[in-house]
Parts: sequence; C-alpha cells; structure tokens
Amino acid sequence: MASGMSSQLLAKVVNAETREKIVMLDQKLKIMHAEVEAKLASMALHHEDDLEPYKGRESLLNVQQEINSALNSISALVNLAIISGQEQNVLSEIDEFTSCVFSTF
Repeated sequence: MASGMSSQLLAKVVNAETREKIVMLDQKLKIMHAEVEAKLASMALHHEDDLEPYKGRESLLNVQQEINSALNSISALVNLAIISGQEQNVLSEIDEFTSCVFSTF
C-alpha cells in the first residue's frame, strides 16, 4: 500500500442496513447448508441400494458446494480492506449486489 493511504474494513464502511442484509444472507445460507446436509444424510440412510436418489444427491452436492462458496465470499467481503478514496465505488457495487441477491429471496 502506498504511504499516506489508509484502509479500513468494509464492515465499518457500509451502512447499518447493508451490514444487516449481509448478516441475514449469511444466516440464510447457513440454514440452507444445514438443510442440504440433512437431506444428504437422509439419502445415505434410506436409499443405500437404490441408484435413482444418487442423481439427486449429485445435485445436492453441487448446491452444497455453491453455498460453501457463497459463505466464503461473504466472509472475504466482510473482512475486505478498503483503501481510502475507494469507498464510494465499493459501496455502489455492494448496493447493486445486495439488491440483486435480495430480489431473489
């Protein structure tokens, strides 16, 4: 980082509403992750000899991977350091992202 430039965590730059939305999204993803894990465990217990459910299992594993990726991205986003002067660009991108994500929920 160039001298004279400061940075702060994104979580301290965004407004309270955006922080709340990020927390809500994180919680929803964790709930979805738990539901997918429960379904996978149930499939393993009840369909040991039936190959048909394994097609659904593959889809659930893909969903689980996407959820994990989203959770990791949220963690990285929250801990992102913003260089002074870049706040407005980052905030507008976050607003666009959160409006897109929450329009699907």
